Amino acid sequence: MNVVYQWLATSLFWLATVTMFIGFAFVLFPGRMNAWAGKLNVWIATDRYVKVLDSVQSVERSFYRHHRIFGALIAAGGCYVVYALWNAALPMHRLPVIANPAFSEWIYHAAHLVLIAFNILAVVVGVLIFIRPSLLKGVEEWGNRWISSEPVVQQLDSQHFMDEKKVLEHARIFGFMVLLGSSYIFWRTGGSITS
Repeated sequence: MNVVYQWLATSLFWLATVTMFIGFAFVLFPGRMNAWAGKLNVWIATDRYVKVLDSVQSVERSFYRHHRIFGALIAAGGCYVVYALWNAALPMHRLPVIANPAFSEWIYHAAHLVLIAFNILAVVVGVLIFIRPSLLKGVEEWGNRWISSEPVVQQLDSQHFMDEKKVLEHARIFGFMVLLGSSYIFWRTGGSITS
């Protein structure tokens, strides 16, 4: 049996064992479990962490100051990858994409050529950065615009109580559903552990 499958089955078995006790607790002691859930329910605001990540980080000054180093590194990396890909044998026999070998071979050849083409483009960009980085100003202005993630983060960082209220109002039904689900997982993975 596969080691990953065995580990997953064992993990699910023990998770089902723990959740079975939680389900029993919700069925037998719904008031006590609601009080316990209320104590554990603590809001952790992520505003201060997100503000650091959502602030503008400018690296243009150091990039333009050391453009020869960056250009040489990009061009050298692109040349190395093009050389390595040009001389590489495709691993078609190890990684079948589709059951059809001809289609898999076509996919691998197409991906191989696309990788070579993009790395040749990286070499050209590296040489341009090395010689005259101002030639890429138009591309930089187009790509270097600030998109704030604050509206999305605010929506994700707000509290939603609808599901929690439904669980607390119907604690025994929730416990019964958890008990059924964990019993099923316990039953299905129990045989995998012993064999």
